[in-house]
Amino acid sequence: MENLINLRHLDTTGTSLLKMPLHPSKLKNLHVLVGFEFILGGCNDLRMVDLGELRNLHGFISVLELQNVVDRREALKANMMIKEHVEMLSLEWSESIADSSQTEGDILEKLQPNTNIKELEIAGYGGTKLPN
Repeated sequence: MENLINLRHLDTTGTSLLKMPLHPSKLKNLHVLVGFEFILGGCNDLRMVDLGELRNLHGFISVLELQNVVDRREALKANMMIKEHVEMLSLEWSESIADSSQTEGDILEKLQPNTNIKELEIAGYGGTKLPN
């Protein structure tokens, strides 16, 4: 899959992610990615920089396991601000560490989407305030 560098549309709906070693950062021309969730640090060992290299994505992006992001510099590598064709963004922490509210706030701030965003979902966020 990674050798399909000119691929523009990929639908992985119904595909088991455990059986699909996909590193989307190598698919730089990808515009539409349906059914794929960016599970950070999961079985595919995805990182924010993988998401950041997909500059042309359109539609919906789902990022899970944000507790695996260690600091805001890593979150900044997702380059969410330049993804002007993303209309829906889902960000999810599946667990929160007691003293991590400041870190989670910093990470959320650096994941600021482009102003064209129409829908934003934040789940499992342990911060005490939302960034501006």
